[in-house]
Amino acid sequence: MDRDAISARSLAYHRDQQCAVQWRDFLSVLVAELGQVSGREESLEFFRHLGHRLAERLPLQEQDTLHGLEQAINAHWRRMDWGWCLFSAQQNMITILHGAWPELDKRPGCLWPLAMASLLEGLYERWLRGQGGGEVSVKMLTAVAGEPMEFCYGR
Repeated sequence: MDRDAISARSLAYHRDQQCAVQWRDFLSVLVAELGQVSGREESLEFFRHLGHRLAERLPLQEQDTLHGLEQAINAHWRRMDWGWCLFSAQQNMITILHGAWPELDKRPGCLWPLAMASLLEGLYERWLRGQGGGEVSVKMLTAVAGEPMEFCYGR
């Protein structure tokens, strides 16, 4: 999918959603303080763990196709106002684009994009393992404010 199509998809998503602002400052400070108190890597691992736990609260029915899995996950994202995902099968892996993700803090150097990416890693990993994927991990490839995040699932 080209960048123009990705941008159009994110703009369409934001036009249809309302972003709640009452939690932004609190969550931004919480993430920053977790990074300061427990260390960057430990806090990111904590967010990955939270993603696993959140996936348990948001179960997916078994899906027969990658497209069906994408649709089932996007139903959760729409309900949560967490953006959209696009799955793409590659030779040895599945790539996942996640656009229009909640961007609470856009300041340069803030931990928020990486914390959100870690949370999404945990979610996608648990969901894909639940579809019969075994112990393969989901890894973040890119997490930049204002851009779709990219993940890979494969060996």
